Amino acid sequence: MRVAIAVLALSLAIALPARAQIEVASTALAGTLVRARVEPGSTVRIDGRAVRVSARGEVLLGAAVDRMRPLRIDVRGVDGRRALRAVSIAARRDPIERLTGVRRELVVLRGALRSAQDAIDARLRVLRARDGAVAHFASGFVMPAEGRVTSPFAVHRVLDGGARDRHWGVDLAAAEGAAVRAPAAGVVVLDASAPLYGRILVIDHGHGLTSSLLHLARVDVEIGAVVRRGDVIARVGRTGRVTGAHLDWRLHLLGVALDPRSAL
Repeated sequence: MRVAIAVLALSLAIALPARAQIEVASTALAGTLVRARVEPGSTVRIDGRAVRVSARGEVLLGAAVDRMRPLRIDVRGVDGRRALRAVSIAARRDPIERLTGVRRELVVLRGALRSAQDAIDARLRVLRARDGAVAHFASGFVMPAEGRVTSPFAVHRVLDGGARDRHWGVDLAAAEGAAVRAPAAGVVVLDASAPLYGRILVIDHGHGLTSSLLHLARVDVEIGAVVRRGDVIARVGRTGRVTGAHLDWRLHLLGVALDPRSAL
């Protein structure tokens, strides 16, 4: 009897993992979205901060464009076992882009234009800090418009007059009035206008992940609408600080700007 019990205990010890389970890349480029997978029901902390885990065990991580230190992941499984991981961050080398033809009053904002832009940016900070429980992002991502990339994420921009800026989205060449589709499922949380962004639409994909779609001609959904990946939600425009019609797609994870194409 004792032999049978010992054999059973040994077999259980062999079957159980020595540590909590986690699947994640060992290296990521700064400014990109990183996905990890753990056992559903696990608790996860990134750099000491608790983050959400989806019902399927998906965890979202993001490294800011200027981050140098690794992302530290601490996982505790449902059985109490623990796993520690570090994701090394590779530095970016983003090009410089020179823009001409921007309306002079939009190169450096002053007065009422500055105040209007600041007000929208304040609203965006609040919306992008939300940590919704529903993992809408699990449906996957698609490009929100058809067209080639004309300006990549995080490029350094030099505008008329020497003003410098950084581009926090991906610009897609598209004709004015072309369809804009939801890049992933989510809830529409903002439809507004701002001097730099023109007409802007924001979708909350859950777990702190949001998409912002800028320079729109019109919006075809209401705030609070639940959209599916690929739904037509707006039309390409040339509103805000632009040199022509295009779509600017931006992605944020709890306020950190990330390359939208890393979500595809």
